[in-house]
Amino acid sequence: MQTPRPYSETVAIVVEQVAAAVQQAITESGQTVQAVARGSAVPQSTLHNKLNGGRAFTVEEIAKIARYLEVPFAALAAPSVAA
Repeated sequence: MQTPRPYSETVAIVVEQVAAAVQQAITESGQTVQAVARGSAVPQSTLHNKLNGGRAFTVEEIAKIARYLEVPFAALAAPSVAA
């Protein structure tokens, strides 16, 4: 039986996966981070910081970005599950 990861390590992995999924969705949309920030009403500095792993995205931020990019919320919020 495999030893479970510590909670903080699991959270860090999820934060990285969500940031990667958001970055991929932005790239696939052909838009810039600035355009997505404007269109989703997530401040550009916040979006940039969170894409670079500075902090975790909030559920509200993920919802705004998903809505703007017209992608399923789960594709951004739970990328390992949605894949």
